[in-house]
Amino acid sequence: MKYHSLPSHIAALCMTSLFFSLFFVSSQTTRQMLHSDPIPYTIQTVYNPNPQLQAFVGTWYSHGSALVLHSNGQATYDARVYNWCGPDVPKPCDLMQGNLIISGIHMEIVFTRTEGSNAYGTIINSTVDHKNSIVRLTINNNQTAQFTEDSSNNPHILCNLHASTGLCGA
Repeated sequence: MKYHSLPSHIAALCMTSLFFSLFFVSSQTTRQMLHSDPIPYTIQTVYNPNPQLQAFVGTWYSHGSALVLHSNGQATYDARVYNWCGPDVPKPCDLMQGNLIISGIHMEIVFTRTEGSNAYGTIINSTVDHKNSIVRLTINNNQTAQFTEDSSNNPHILCNLHASTGLCGA
């Protein structure tokens, strides 16, 4: 009897799907537990695709963070703080809910324009007081992108689902 194993790219895709389903689960109730002044979910579901954004659309991830950008420019960014919530712990902080880690950083973003390999947007709501900050997503040649808040100029390297395994963390 021959045993067949899954090709590594299919196994990686399955693990990524499991990672997102377990790691980035959130709800309004959870956000209220995390933040004394919970952010309202303000992004409306409006589908007016922006053809300029097509190359940027999709899920971009790294170990502990994910950016999901839709064709209409609406996006969410969730990231771990690596500081557990508890008494006297300043917010934002991460929370364990059962076996799920609820990320402490949540941003709602609207991307409105592109310029070459860059897409530009504005944070419309954030758990880290970055409302109205400008962000940039710059696509690289290796299925990765740099996500940068212009005020910090500290890029976060993110991968799309076609990037080589291990490029963007565990």
